[in-house]
Amino acid sequence: MKINSKIITTFLGKINGVEIDDYDAYLTTESILQQISDKFPNIELNSEFIKDFSKAVEGYMDYETLEKDLGNSVYEAEKFEDLQFEDYDEINEKIKNGKYIRA
Repeated sequence: MKINSKIITTFLGKINGVEIDDYDAYLTTESILQQISDKFPNIELNSEFIKDFSKAVEGYMDYETLEKDLGNSVYEAEKFEDLQFEDYDEINEKIKNGKYIRA
């Protein structure tokens, strides 16, 4: 059997200039960024956070649960520096050390 397949379009989005090619990772990153912005309005995150975060959540199977869990982490943090996402140790360390704050 001959199969003729072709991808007509692929997803490509941008958040603050950072390209994200996974639709679900884009939506999750956008949602969490909005929650962070709402909770910590004086925090300006750099593009490194967006890159790291979107790559960390890319390919996750249950985005609805992931967004809920990550959103709960944002809700529970009293300060941005205290924000801890379960199973994202490298991101947590950079948050704690201020590496994601735009200078």
